[in-house]
Amino acid sequence: MDRTDETHGTNFLKVVEKVFRVIETLAPVEHGMRVSDLARELKQPKATVYRILFTLQKLGYVTQDLDTLAYVCTAHVGWLTRGQASETLRQIARSPGTPGLPSPHECAPPTAEFPSRS
Repeated sequence: MDRTDETHGTNFLKVVEKVFRVIETLAPVEHGMRVSDLARELKQPKATVYRILFTLQKLGYVTQDLDTLAYVCTAHVGWLTRGQASETLRQIARSPGTPGLPSPHECAPPTAEFPSRS
């Protein structure tokens, strides 16, 4: 079944948008956020937010403080924008083709370096 989102087209994956909204909301919060707080902020079901956080935790992008139950972003999130201003990347992602902003290719490093999973 091919679903078309009126604003984004058929290639737009809403789940990817939800994942990045979680990261964007969580990243600037030094002491992290609990699932219920994130869900309320994002206006998403707690189950959806929990599953996103669970996946991000398994991938190493967030960790949970077992005392407060708050989730916080790890250094892996910083690696996504290594050497780049994250606000500039957010602007590019939200407004592609905006005059005066560099293209995503201009912001990307020539080669991507990822930590080894040993």
